[in-house]
Amino acid sequence: KERYSFNVKVNARPCIEGRFRYTYPINDEWLLRVTQKLYQKKSVTGESTDIDLDYSINRNFLLRWSNYAQWESDIKGWEVGTGFTLYQHISDHQALSYQLSTTGTNRPFHYITNTHASVTYRQNVWRTWLFYELIPEYNWNREEDTQREGEAKMTFRLEILFNNI
Repeated sequence: KERYSFNVKVNARPCIEGRFRYTYPINDEWLLRVTQKLYQKKSVTGESTDIDLDYSINRNFLLRWSNYAQWESDIKGWEVGTGFTLYQHISDHQALSYQLSTTGTNRPFHYITNTHASVTYRQNVWRTWLFYELIPEYNWNREEDTQREGEAKMTFRLEILFNNI
C-alpha cells in the first residue's frame, strides 16, 4: 500500500482529475515512479503519463530522469518531454538544482517546441518556513511556423510552507 496511491480532485473551475501513482524502489540507489492522470476540464478531456527514475549518487547528489506524454482532445495531439535534474544538497539551509530538458509535439507536425537549461539556488531565510530561490534560465522556443528563438531570464521566488492545513 505504501507503493501506490490514488487521488480524485474536483475544483470550482469545472474540472475533475483522477491520478494513480506507483512507486517502486529498485534498490537502495534507484527509485522508479509512474504516474497516470485522467482529467476533464470544461470541454477538454486529457490524459498524462509521467515516468521518473531517481538515482541517489551519494548523500549530497540525486539525479532524476523525468519523462512525460500528454494527450488532449481539443488539439487531438501529443506533447512529450524528457529532462534531467541534478539536485545538490549544500547544507540544511541551502541547495542547488541543475535542469536540462526538451519538449516536443506531433501537431501539426513533429517538432521540438522547447529546450530548457537552468540552475536553481534555494535558501532558507529568517524562519524554518520561508525560502527564496534564484533561477537563471535559458529557453530555445519554437512556435508552429516560426524560427527557433532564444530567451534568457532570471526569476526570484519566495516560498512560504504551510504545514498541517
